[in-house]
Amino acid sequence: MRGARLLLLALLAGTHAQREAAAQEDYHGILRNVPLPPQGALSGRSVTSTGPFNTLATVVLTPVLYCGGSGGGKNEYFAPSAPGGAVWLLEVPSPLPGAKIYDVRYEPLDNIAAVGGFAQINVWPEDDSHINLAVAAYPNCNTRVRLKITASYAR
Repeated sequence: MRGARLLLLALLAGTHAQREAAAQEDYHGILRNVPLPPQGALSGRSVTSTGPFNTLATVVLTPVLYCGGSGGGKNEYFAPSAPGGAVWLLEVPSPLPGAKIYDVRYEPLDNIAAVGGFAQINVWPEDDSHINLAVAAYPNCNTRVRLKITASYAR
């Protein structure tokens, strides 16, 4: 019984440490003054290779988007309600050396219920070590949402 309690406490501590580590990442987000692309206007990327791929990998980013006065901390990115929104350029931490990014996608991670009334969101690769994150908040938005952005790589 005592061993089971210790195991449970160790698992909980490990989960908390993983959440803290994700919150500590620094994506070096830069607000870009570029127009928000229309939905679906981006074409898919292809990865060309002279031989077969020997490695596939993913890198996960967990930034927080906020609107109104609900944020502003490290790795928290403002979503304005102005027409056109904002495009943030995020650095991918530790991409696979020599690999090419072929896909970027996002999903809500925290405060999932708020996503429907939050903002328009779009992600796409800029190059093999940066991701564009476009956001345009809906009017009267005053909340924050954590995303899970997954960048897929092939080498």
